[in-house]
Amino acid sequence: MGDITLQLSDEQLASILADGRERLISAAENAVLERLTWTVREEVVNQLKPPISKFIQEEIVPELAERLAGQKSVILESVVQQANDIGTTFAQGLVRQIASIMGTDYKRKKLFEDMFK
Repeated sequence: MGDITLQLSDEQLASILADGRERLISAAENAVLERLTWTVREEVVNQLKPPISKFIQEEIVPELAERLAGQKSVILESVVQQANDIGTTFAQGLVRQIASIMGTDYKRKKLFEDMFK
């Protein structure tokens, strides 16, 4: 494909720029405002990070730790129960799997023969 070159005279270019002057200025203003808004937002966030982190460390974390410590026995009991449930579920699944493998006399006989060869 050949390159297409647009040839404009100085008068044509001046006319286009004059006709679109207000739109160009408006577009430039919008671009500047968008960039400025983004910059201000980022700066505010960056300035607020240290005091927010300090507040969380000094106020929230100790309060949360105290509340968790107050519920320690309940939490531990729940963890132990969950561990027991996992063990029970695993054992039941294992029993079902073994039972399905040994479901028929033929399979059981074959399994024992293979085990004791």
